[in-house]
Amino acid sequence: MTAAPAPILQVDDLSIGFATDDGFVPAVRGVSFDVPAGKTVALLGESGCGKSVTARAVLNFIDKPGRAERGAVRLRAENGGETTDLLQLDPDGKTIRDIRWGQIAMIFQNPGRSLTPAYTVGEQMVEAIRLHLNLSKQEARAKAIDGLREVGIPAPERRIDDYPHQMSGGMCQRVMIAMAVSCEPRLLIADEPTTALDVTIQAQVLRLLKKMQRDHGTSILLITHDMGVVAEMADEVVVMYLGKVVERGPVDAIFDDPKHPYTQKLFASTPRADLAAGEVLPSIPGAVPDHLHIPEGCPFRGRCEHEFEACTAEPTTVTINGGHRVACHLHTPDIAPGSPRPRMGVTS
Repeated sequence: MTAAPAPILQVDDLSIGFATDDGFVPAVRGVSFDVPAGKTVALLGESGCGKSVTARAVLNFIDKPGRAERGAVRLRAENGGETTDLLQLDPDGKTIRDIRWGQIAMIFQNPGRSLTPAYTVGEQMVEAIRLHLNLSKQEARAKAIDGLREVGIPAPERRIDDYPHQMSGGMCQRVMIAMAVSCEPRLLIADEPTTALDVTIQAQVLRLLKKMQRDHGTSILLITHDMGVVAEMADEVVVMYLGKVVERGPVDAIFDDPKHPYTQKLFASTPRADLAAGEVLPSIPGAVPDHLHIPEGCPFRGRCEHEFEACTAEPTTVTINGGHRVACHLHTPDIAPGSPRPRMGVTS
C-alpha cells in the first residue's frame, strides 16, 4: 500500500488574537488542518468565524494589533524534505517575501485594496512575475497578457495598460487571479475568489484553477460561502465556527453525511433549485456571537436545536471514519446513544 504524500502545508494548533480597547479578542482558537500536495481544501463557515484570519496567517500577514498566540504554520520544502514554520519568520524579511507569490500566492477578497492605484495592472503583474520567475520584461508581459486572457479580460493586449480604477470590481478580481496563477505558486490561497464575478466568468475561473492544479500540481486553500464552488473544487472541507474547527473531512463525507449541527444548518440554509414557489429557506437561528463574549463549552451553544447539559463543557474532537472528524457532544463516546438530552434555551 502506497503511503499518502506529506502535506505541503500543516496548520497546527493555531491561535490568533487581537488586543483592543475593549479587551482581548480571540479570533482563531486552536485550529489544525493539513493541505495535501495537489489537493484543494475548503474553509467553510459564516462571516466572522476566522477563515480569512487563518488564511492570512499562512502568509504571516496578521494585521496589527493581532498576533499569533500559539501554534505553527509549516510549509514543506519543494524537495519534500524539512518544513519551515512561517510564523517564526520576520514578516518583513526577505525569506517570507520570497515565499509570498513565489511559493504561496493569495487571491484577496477585496481586489481594490490589493492593487496599487498608481501603477497599471500590467506593471504590477510584470513586477510580480519577474520577481519570482526568471523571465525578461518582454516575456513577463507576454505571460501577463496570456493570464488576463485566460481569466476572460477582453482585449488583454490593451487592458494590460489600464489602471485599476479603469476596471470594474469584477475585472480587478480577475486581474488578481491572473497575477496569482501567472506566478505558478505551489500553494494558492483563494479568499472568496469568485464573489464579484458573474456565473459565466466564475465557471471560467474555476476551470482555470483546476487546469493549474492539473498541470502544475498546485495545492489550493479555498475560502468561500458558495456550496456549489466547494462541491466542484474541494477534496477536503474544514468547517469553522467562532474561531474553531467543528468538523473536517473528505468533501463527499461532509456533503453526504454532515455530523455537526452547525454544518447541517449551513447546508439546509443553502438555496436549492428544487425549492417550491413560496417555500421559505431555513436559516440558522441567532447570529455568530461577539468574539469578546464567547460562550463557555461548545461554541455553537445558544443556536443549536440539539443543545443539552453536556454542551456547557467543550467537546473533544472524535473521528467518525475515513478521516471524518467532528467536535460535538452528540458524537462523543461517553454519551450513550438514546440517553436523555434535556434541551436548554435556544436563541431564535
